[in-house]
Amino acid sequence: MLNPTLELNINSASDLENVNHITKMDVYAVITLLGDKSEKKVKTPVDCYGGSNPNWNHAVKFSVDEKLAREGRLTIKLFSSRRLGDKHIGEVEVPSVYLLPSTYGNGNGHGMDQ
Repeated sequence: MLNPTLELNINSASDLENVNHITKMDVYAVITLLGDKSEKKVKTPVDCYGGSNPNWNHAVKFSVDEKLAREGRLTIKLFSSRRLGDKHIGEVEVPSVYLLPSTYGNGNGHGMDQ
């Protein structure tokens, strides 16, 4: 069986805490698919206009093998781009098995096409 492709569209975030306090935030997301000994990472463009409500509408694709599908996890971390170093805003983590079709063990029939 071929390795399926996981395709996600990172659309937007809303009502983020302004970690810059004085200036508007320029926000980007880092999407990481973590597996046993592998790490695949993609970054969205920086939204320089949305502030606490960034909008990217950015598609990302990952090739997913069976072991990664069962044991891996996907994280999305948000950062504010700043001159003196980027500031972490927050993150979410999802076991990758929840993003895959039932043939990979989540049993709910939701997920990706092969």
